[in-house]
Amino acid sequence: MTFTVGANIRAERVRRGMTLADLCEEAGLSVPVLSRIENGHRIPTIDELDRIAKVLSVDRDLLSPKAAA
Repeated sequence: MTFTVGANIRAERVRRGMTLADLCEEAGLSVPVLSRIENGHRIPTIDELDRIAKVLSVDRDLLSPKAAA
């Protein structure tokens, strides 16, 4: 199974009981942008990844594909 950054973000978001809208609001992202990231249709910028990681209280590296290996 191949894990992507988006799948890791989704898994952490769900683990924390957050909706897509919750994470978007706190990270300052639009729902369509985060949805595309989580579905693997868009690669997040470093800034976006930093903001997502901050809201999820995880290190950015924990959201990378290597973290799921």
